[in-house]
Amino acid sequence: MCDFCKEIKDFMKYGAADVNPYERKNCIVKDSENNKGLWIECDDYYYSGWALDINFCPKCGKKLNDDIA
Repeated sequence: MCDFCKEIKDFMKYGAADVNPYERKNCIVKDSENNKGLWIECDDYYYSGWALDINFCPKCGKKLNDDIA
């Protein structure tokens, strides 16, 4: 497990408008149904968001199981 997939963010919290956009970065997010996706942060918040569904970490290749936070 690498630093990128060690901390999976809650999509409902991370995608909320009240989160400081300067603290956001590219990461893995999870929704309430345990779907996982890649969050891409852009300079313009309008274009930031869930980019695609993933089952494996794009950095280390580890399978993202449902039991991972």
